[in-house]
Amino acid sequence: MGYSGRYHAASLAAVFIALAVGILIGIGLADDVVSSASEELESSLRSDLKSAEDHADDLQTQLDRSNRFSSQIVPEVLNGQLAGRRVARVELGDGPVINALEPDLFARISGNLHGVDGIVLARIPGDIPPGDRDASATFEQGVIDGVAGSGADSAGVELAATDPTTLGPFIDAGMTTIDHLDLPAGQVGLVYALDGYAGNYGIKEEARSYLPDFGHGPTAP
Repeated sequence: MGYSGRYHAASLAAVFIALAVGILIGIGLADDVVSSASEELESSLRSDLKSAEDHADDLQTQLDRSNRFSSQIVPEVLNGQLAGRRVARVELGDGPVINALEPDLFARISGNLHGVDGIVLARIPGDIPPGDRDASATFEQGVIDGVAGSGADSAGVELAATDPTTLGPFIDAGMTTIDHLDLPAGQVGLVYALDGYAGNYGIKEEARSYLPDFGHGPTAP
């Protein structure tokens, strides 16, 4: 092989060697880049997580303060608000929705419905045999229509966690509704609803406002 042939062979070998070296260097650099990017991403995620945890802690602290404030102020706000009023509690279905609130809302409980001037109505959906559903629905609607047309201040109620809502028939009948009875605001709303503040109050889609508009006095349904 002449000089020219050896030169071209050596040049070609050099190219392949350079290519091989470049590939090896590239792989090393890629590993460094990936490693660096991974470390930066991990650091960023840790920072975001810490910020989110701090924000959650701040929100929990605010919520705890709000709950403590509500537990202290609500009894004072409601004290004597329904003094002398007789309120009937009616539950359609199976479930103690209102019983859990007796200590907060009612001083004493009686089964006597004579002279009732306020009615709290709750619907508790249950498993009704198919053959009884029509009769049950007819009975339930009759009770709701009777309460709505009784002339007594009344409210259909449910808990904030109730999903799906049970208040549709009450709203259709023109009754006042409270969809967050287990929250302090719901208890305040119920007391004012029984004092003539008509509306649909709460936190769910069907609610028109969170609480009654105390500044405008009782309203007609």
